[in-house]
Amino acid sequence: MVRAIERLEQARGSERDPLRATHAVLEECLIGTTEHRSALIAFLEHWASCVRKGTVDRFYTRVYFSFRRVIADALRDAGVQDPDRLALALFGMIAGYATLYWSKPPDAAERTSVLEDAYAMVERAVRRGRGIVRAVPKNEGSETS
Repeated sequence: MVRAIERLEQARGSERDPLRATHAVLEECLIGTTEHRSALIAFLEHWASCVRKGTVDRFYTRVYFSFRRVIADALRDAGVQDPDRLALALFGMIAGYATLYWSKPPDAAERTSVLEDAYAMVERAVRRGRGIVRAVPKNEGSETS
């Protein structure tokens, strides 16, 4: 799991533009879980083990939130207003899709479509963050008649 987080951090650092860095993180996350079946299986087995032991809270705080944190940090840099919530949705979508991906014959076009949908979610959130109107106090000398 540590190597997967490191790959996400490297993907984030590979781009100077914050939006492109976010895309790189999402791509690494999706491609990583769909290209490396053993990594996904290890992730799911660890989760299942925690469920059986009653330590799911530890799984979420140590593993799941580590992945989500990298995504949220990239989203925050890109100007998303609520990066933690969107990171939760994106990581859940990617993890869910990865399990579906391995349950049937792999479909590269479908995977690309899922990635493009994730990009679109991010871009909408960035535009919404930039579109927020903030009240600015008037300067006394700037009034026009």
